[in-house]
Amino acid sequence: MMRTTAAFGFAAAVVLASTSAFAADTGKGDTGGKGGLGPGAPPTTETGVGDVVPLGNGSQNPVANPDQTARKAEKQKPWEIGATFETHRLIRQDDLEGVGANKVFNDFGVYASYSLSEHDRIGIRDYFYERFLADEGETGVRSDDVTATYTRTQKLPKDFSFAATLAINAPTSFESQKMGLITAPGLVLQIDKKIGRYIGLSARATTGFFIVKYREAEGGAQNPEFRLGFSLEAEVIMPFHEPLSIGMDATTSYIWFYNVASGDPSIVANGVVADNQFSSQPISQSYGGEIFARYTLPTLAGVKSDFTLSLAQGDPALGYASVLHDGVGYTYLFFRQTSEVYASFTVRY
Repeated sequence: MMRTTAAFGFAAAVVLASTSAFAADTGKGDTGGKGGLGPGAPPTTETGVGDVVPLGNGSQNPVANPDQTARKAEKQKPWEIGATFETHRLIRQDDLEGVGANKVFNDFGVYASYSLSEHDRIGIRDYFYERFLADEGETGVRSDDVTATYTRTQKLPKDFSFAATLAINAPTSFESQKMGLITAPGLVLQIDKKIGRYIGLSARATTGFFIVKYREAEGGAQNPEFRLGFSLEAEVIMPFHEPLSIGMDATTSYIWFYNVASGDPSIVANGVVADNQFSSQPISQSYGGEIFARYTLPTLAGVKSDFTLSLAQGDPALGYASVLHDGVGYTYLFFRQTSEVYASFTVRY
């Protein structure tokens, strides 16, 4: 399946990059947004320059965490490094139509970030995917695009905060090379709100442009031109045991394509117009969401970590379901090709 990749990002006290992309139905994800690749950053009262989880959508969620209160007075270092590991399993294991390589797969992400000031931060990250069904001679392990970000954050009245991130990627992934991607600059706008001690809310909008060498990718499929995405997330700390939290998020994304006309009936791809009398490509919409539980582990020698278990309808590594099915618009609660469970473990220093 031809997939295309761009990168946008979110963080906890600031926002850093997470993967974005597009595929016809169940290719690489498009709206990004989740911690590691899964739900946002764990709730915390720390908003210093060192408190960042740039591998996810990173909802700020500035809610108390008992393990962190003793460290509030410590001087925060300006840099942070981290890594995340996830393992995914589709709920439907007997459905091989278009999802054989995604029945079980892993992904691994690494990042580094540096605070220029209290409100300004730069970062870089990459992801690696391991699929257990691969072409002959391949290992099944591939890199995503390396992405650099700059984030500006600002506290607002009434416990609101705002973050804006500019992201740009290098086309190092297999998918980007196949589509002839030069780069895909993106912008993420995020507003976070805390309600009392235990509740954190986050809303974000993402945009991105795909700068490509050709309108068509290798093989004849259309290339994306522009994307627009929206997501909402809520997370609640359990009052009886504050390291434990539960949450949910929902996301949708729209993709515009370069105009491509194909007279070859064997090319069946979303956005390819077989009748060259049509002057424009259809806009594609995808959707997804999840419910998750996260446990924040005690800090050891300055190393923070958390474990997340999620039931999801798609994610940035697997992709999201398309609203259009067989020419008709449907929204399924758990679409068979993108319904999954996954576990995520993130560490940061």
